[in-house]
Amino acid sequence: MPMVERREVRLLLACSRPRLDTAVRTEVAEMVTLGIDWTALVSLALHHGVSPALLTAFGEPSSHSPIPVEISAALRQYCDAARERNTYLAAELHAILSALADVGVTALPFKGVLLAEMLYGDLGQRAPGDIDFLVRPGDVTAACDVLLARGYRDAYVSSVTMTTIQHELYRRYQCEYQFVRARDGAVAEPHWAFAKRTRAMDLDYPAQFARARKTMLAGVPISAHAPEDLLLLLCVHGGKHEWERLAWIRDVAMLLERSADLGLDVDLALARARKQGCARVLLLGVEVAHRLLGAPLSPGIRQAITGDRGVAPLADDVAARLFRDDRRKSSDFWVRSFAFNMHERLTSRVRYVARTLILPRREHIEMVALPASLAWLYYPLRWGHDYVALPLWILTRPLRKGRPSRATT
Repeated sequence: MPMVERREVRLLLACSRPRLDTAVRTEVAEMVTLGIDWTALVSLALHHGVSPALLTAFGEPSSHSPIPVEISAALRQYCDAARERNTYLAAELHAILSALADVGVTALPFKGVLLAEMLYGDLGQRAPGDIDFLVRPGDVTAACDVLLARGYRDAYVSSVTMTTIQHELYRRYQCEYQFVRARDGAVAEPHWAFAKRTRAMDLDYPAQFARARKTMLAGVPISAHAPEDLLLLLCVHGGKHEWERLAWIRDVAMLLERSADLGLDVDLALARARKQGCARVLLLGVEVAHRLLGAPLSPGIRQAITGDRGVAPLADDVAARLFRDDRRKSSDFWVRSFAFNMHERLTSRVRYVARTLILPRREHIEMVALPASLAWLYYPLRWGHDYVALPLWILTRPLRKGRPSRATT
């Protein structure tokens, strides 16, 4: 039986739906009566970041619940721990935003605790994660300084020793830094884009800042993305990772379900995405959320999905690979057909292929500190490393393994 038809998978999908109406609850009850491997179900939920959905679907631990009491109690403990951790991270996010504002930096948080409260109304309903926020490119250095002052350190030691030229190149081609604080394990990631330049998703970030709205997080008002921009953001994030986690699909489904409450105009979001060459990215995200979790779609979105013949094959691919144990992680190392086919424009596809094959990555920029006048050498450095040295190293590896070790005296 295909992986996507396993009973535990179907039950997890049903529990993760944004609306648990009578029909869904009846479907869940029928599957439970047929027998469920509860350990496999919980392991699957943990892997995909949707454990809280099980507790929502089955309710609190009790002798009347169809789920074993010990499993239900463990889920309750997990959600309580997630709520406690997310409450802590929300306070830390507020502190970071306040420190950024003090130095004149506007930041727009996204994902993480913001989605937990905005979409689910409960900080325990989303697995704890990183503190992600978007800043303008010119404010990246100030944002990094704020994090350093709060006890964070760059997760990649080499970044500390990179020169100004190396950092400039890194910011030109990458999209984020990662900072970690040892005393509490908090991870903060300042972004200046949602995807690396190789992805050829050149979004209008100034417009996102201009459209930002006030929202509440843990009782405190903050600036956040307009709901249309948030939808595209979530679809870009899921798409660049080839939708390998159910939690990301659940976020999109919940955003679509709550579109009226949040003031989301999905058709407007599509129109804006189309102008930026990312219509298929958005359509893929909402189609996957609709297929797997029953997310509502407007007539205009349905028509757009039907009219774009590239969406259905990509959605089929996501559904077929989502629960496979042997699925390969998405990568920026080589050109991937999934990333290639997410672009609806030929020009975007050409840019994606060219940038993936030509532009230096982080490891190339870190190899050597070149002066500004020789910065162009990072391009041939990448080509020599990836297309000459690395293949030779791979080809000669069997010879190195078979070489007898030198005897010691």
